[in-house]
Amino acid sequence: MTSSDPVSRSTLLRRALARVCPACGQSPLFASWCSLYDHCSKCRYKHESNDGDTFGFMYISTVVFTGLFFGMMWFIWQPTDWIMRTVLFAVALASMLGSMPYRKSMAVALDYMIRRRFEPITEDGEPESSESNPPPC
Repeated sequence: MTSSDPVSRSTLLRRALARVCPACGQSPLFASWCSLYDHCSKCRYKHESNDGDTFGFMYISTVVFTGLFFGMMWFIWQPTDWIMRTVLFAVALASMLGSMPYRKSMAVALDYMIRRRFEPITEDGEPESSESNPPPC
């Protein structure tokens, strides 16, 4: 897949929810529960060309989850005993951990969309060199 092939946002969202390669949508994104393959086996797209490209999205999505559960605990449902607080904590932890692969695949799809816009991707899945494309202002 080249950078000239159009991939809509809705297609990227569907591919992220299916946990497949954002570039081609054909091969799985994960080698295990939350461990990414280095590159796509079909189109050779490198999922994270720079280590840490997806940390920001993962951090923000974890903060949102945490905020939702704290808000639920303090404003909507105020558990009065330690058993209810423990149950709420367990549900919050399970939902954060259970959604982690989906949030990670959303982060990879978002990274793909951003890289595609600012750094054209070559046939081997790598961004073109920065010398030929200066960074946007």
